[in-house]
Amino acid sequence: MDYTVHILIMIGIYSLAALGLRIATCYGGQLAVLPAVGFAAGAYSVGILAGLDRWPTLLSMAVGVGFGFIVGSLVGLLSWRLDGDYLLLATLGTCEITRSLLTNLDTLTGGPIGIMNIPNLISGPSPRMTQLALFMTVCTAVAGCWLFSTKLRNSGFGRIQITVQQDALSTASLGHPVLRTKLLSVAIGSAWVALGGGLFAAYSSYIDPSSFSVEEAITIFAMFVLGGMQSVLGTILGVAVFLSLPEALRLLGTPSDVAFPLRRVFCGLLLLVAMRIQLSVFRSEGRHLKVFRRLVGGQA
Repeated sequence: MDYTVHILIMIGIYSLAALGLRIATCYGGQLAVLPAVGFAAGAYSVGILAGLDRWPTLLSMAVGVGFGFIVGSLVGLLSWRLDGDYLLLATLGTCEITRSLLTNLDTLTGGPIGIMNIPNLISGPSPRMTQLALFMTVCTAVAGCWLFSTKLRNSGFGRIQITVQQDALSTASLGHPVLRTKLLSVAIGSAWVALGGGLFAAYSSYIDPSSFSVEEAITIFAMFVLGGMQSVLGTILGVAVFLSLPEALRLLGTPSDVAFPLRRVFCGLLLLVAMRIQLSVFRSEGRHLKVFRRLVGGQA
């Protein structure tokens, strides 16, 4: 198999997870626990149904997306009143609960060993053709998520989502259903994350609880923040930088056991720079707004 195509496929899969997280966070104002719960819901649905029960992989993936939607609704219902540090604690706790359940429900999930021999979504005449076909499938899914996010933002429901994210109390005073809006935002985002998890399971043909730990959730969140939370393209670029950095280090002759820790160091620095740039942009926008208000005769 082509290793470059492999990296591109992984970028596409994690882009789906990051874009799903973006829908829940930027439109619903809820970080929730989508990186762990949604990704695991999609991956283990495919693993159990297609890998163990021998369902068609595409049907298993559709069930996984639906299951991710339901799980996202339940998680959003439990966490919709939380904010700040409390939401962060709920996120970390639910990630650990998810990993623990996947580890201990061994009759269903395979336990710490995981699930092996998961059939691929597409079978081509050769491994290379199969990989290229899956790459095109992943690209189509990412493009679909991009288009969906754009349409959602420009829709009436999307505008309500944005107002809920900015000021839930004022939105509720106008008669808009804040709870339903937040739950739908988290559920829709969770469904897209679950799609990424299902593609991950079908592509890797093996999953285990270590792929859905707190560390993995933090990694996906870092990818999301790195590219800029308000931009779809920026989110995808953040994922690409995060996943491509170890490969660039290997090209420079860095050993694998050194390249992975260095990736964390470099990505941490990039996160600090990204947050600094975003803060500068927000301050600049605030100054421009004050100047505009003075010009039109309003209050600064």
